[in-house]
Amino acid sequence: MSMLRIRLKLRMLSFLGRIRLLYRSFVRYVIIYTLIILRRCFRRSIPQKQWLIWEANEKDSNSAMKRDAITNYMAWVVDQPWFKVEVDKLILDYIDFGNAFVTVDWLDNRMQTKDKTQIGYVGPVIKRISPLDMIMNPTSENFIQSPKIVRSIISMGELAKLLHSMTTDDNRVEYQELYTYLKDIRFRARTFQGDWIQRDHLYSIDGFSSFRAYLLSDFVEVLTFYGDYYDYVNDVFEENRVITVVDLFLRVSSYISFSLA
Repeated sequence: MSMLRIRLKLRMLSFLGRIRLLYRSFVRYVIIYTLIILRRCFRRSIPQKQWLIWEANEKDSNSAMKRDAITNYMAWVVDQPWFKVEVDKLILDYIDFGNAFVTVDWLDNRMQTKDKTQIGYVGPVIKRISPLDMIMNPTSENFIQSPKIVRSIISMGELAKLLHSMTTDDNRVEYQELYTYLKDIRFRARTFQGDWIQRDHLYSIDGFSSFRAYLLSDFVEVLTFYGDYYDYVNDVFEENRVITVVDLFLRVSSYISFSLA
């Protein structure tokens, strides 16, 4: 009876030894496989030198010359400090508000040197729009179809630069009169000694304690409308319009565009 027990114990120990060996082999296999996957994920998380690929949606845009030019240009753009700064702002907006808005602006940083040559970047740049500075129709089916109003606070000097970039032979006099009016109303606000209570109730500018404080600040509120609207006066439905207004009631421009669609 004792010999039978001994044999059973030996067989049991042998069986347990095999189980332990199999378990160790299995654990070793899992560890090795996990390390291989982590290594692959780590390699893929590091951007490669040629990570940017141009996929054309037209046959004419898929030529080798155009493809290389677009790829090289965009690779240069995403490597610029100003691009990374704007992307950082967008990431923070998405974290704080759950939304991030960006559009394309035109930048002209040309400077003339002593030998009369011009240096500096001229071209499109991305421009972040704060979620607090944009309103839209929340009942619209999607973001593209929703009308939008974007608010900007710029200085009088920046407004002069904006009007200069929009000036043509047809509207040169109009824009000069507009800028003169804006300067004149701010000058008169400094010398006006009457009652501002009624005006402060009629005109409210976010970020300023009163309308007089706004006029004395040397800043201008610019409201830009993007989208479709119905003109009740002329009974016309306007599509893809961009309308710029300053000081809540002065229209600067109105034209057709798809820049924020």
